[in-house]
Amino acid sequence: MSLFLEDIESEKYLQQCTEEDLAEIDHYMNDMQTGPADGDIDIEWLDLGRGYYIHLHELDARKGEDKKNYRIRLEADIEEWLRLKPGNHMVEQVKSQYKNY
Repeated sequence: MSLFLEDIESEKYLQQCTEEDLAEIDHYMNDMQTGPADGDIDIEWLDLGRGYYIHLHELDARKGEDKKNYRIRLEADIEEWLRLKPGNHMVEQVKSQYKNY
């Protein structure tokens, strides 16, 4: 399952998702709308891979070409999120950290 905005916004992609996938996407999008409440929760979300921080966990788990391809998609996704929601805290945090993974 993909949590990239390009996929989430695609009706064709969503039609292929299971009910569990759709519930996870809904939870992810809710997290993206609300964000962590404060700095302590932000650290917890980062540790758990909640909200946009899931992408750092995904990068960490991948190797080789798979990691390279994921990073390319993530870069495009970051730019799209920041175009839609300039200054989004979680996206900005991932943007500042993802090259370390």
